[in-house]
Amino acid sequence: MEKAAIYLERNQTDDDIEVRVIATGNEKGLASLRVTAPDGRIVIDFKSPSSKSGMRTLDLETPEPPLNDGRIQADFPEGMYRFEAHEADGEVLRSEATLSHKLPDAATINQPSEGEEMPLLGGRVRWQEVKDATYIVIVQEKGKARDLRVTLPEGKTTLNIPQGFLVAGSKYKVEIGAVWKNGNRTFIEREFVAAAR
Repeated sequence: MEKAAIYLERNQTDDDIEVRVIATGNEKGLASLRVTAPDGRIVIDFKSPSSKSGMRTLDLETPEPPLNDGRIQADFPEGMYRFEAHEADGEVLRSEATLSHKLPDAATINQPSEGEEMPLLGGRVRWQEVKDATYIVIVQEKGKARDLRVTLPEGKTTLNIPQGFLVAGSKYKVEIGAVWKNGNRTFIEREFVAAAR
């Protein structure tokens, strides 16, 4: 299997949490995927019985209950998860991935402030460093499918918004995700407005 991953994704702004499971086959599509939890329960049992090509990548996520209600953590305990997949031609793929319940802190956004008017030229997003984290930064125009997604290395705490990306007067949401090596990530969100011309 090219990729097998299971991790927690927390949204600090909404105070919720979800589990994400990602499985990518080799060059062929997956006709089935079974994921078994450390306690022996089957937590995913996907099948595509009538497809001749299967699915190349499966990216599944749970509902997003409040962080502290414990449902997600109880349903998906910490430990090793076993992945078993069958490709469309019948080949069996196996892999493992470990889930931890430890989450990184959220980044503190220094710029923009909530509702700030950002200049069309020279706009930037800045945040405080989170220990041992890399970052996913998403800038999305509200109500549109247009977005900017960037992955940044540990120690990087600034993103300069490319010239021509912001549309005058449009509203945007910026999300900064701190990502640990265990795959777990914590996002924080903020909204801003692109300056009128």
